[in-house]
Amino acid sequence: MSKKKIITAPHKTLRLKAKVIDELDKSVKQFLRSLQQTLVAQEKPAAAGLALPQIDLSYRAFATYLETPASTHPLARIFVNPVIVDLSDVLSVGPDRKSPDLEGCLSIPELYGPVARPEWVTMEFVEVLNPGEDDIQFSDPKQETFYDFPGRVMQHELDHLNGILFTDYTLKQGQPLFRQEKNDLLPVDPMVVKAWS
Repeated sequence: MSKKKIITAPHKTLRLKAKVIDELDKSVKQFLRSLQQTLVAQEKPAAAGLALPQIDLSYRAFATYLETPASTHPLARIFVNPVIVDLSDVLSVGPDRKSPDLEGCLSIPELYGPVARPEWVTMEFVEVLNPGEDDIQFSDPKQETFYDFPGRVMQHELDHLNGILFTDYTLKQGQPLFRQEKNDLLPVDPMVVKAWS
């Protein structure tokens, strides 16, 4: 396996609750290598994260490109069976309320919008220790807290494992939605994505 096609909404796999990975066997290792290779190869736009359901594999794992204290390698980190242990009671749309961060998604091309999310999240997961190598190894279960942008990315990718898209929050929170056209962001009626809900 190598780079895979990224599926887009309203593909049915994006709405499934992904299966727990019970055994870290050869087929799972192949899935995870494909996930990493697809994220690494992604350009225009580059991405901060990618979940297995986005490459039409409904299992609970995702990869991220994030600079965090636990980052020890230049390749994407891969998280298996992540679960939320704790999260902030304070919701945020980014560091500046007047200019909120806009989320985007490779499975919803060219659409962007703010999402109010908890400011930090603590997750428990198993991590791939040596991504990029042929015989990947796994950590013992561990916990880590992610703040600000990394916390937002982790929550976004975990949503993919639960069949949730960022546009669901756009509708629920009454947030604006924008479409990228050339170098401009133009307002879009959020109801255009209601069919994906």
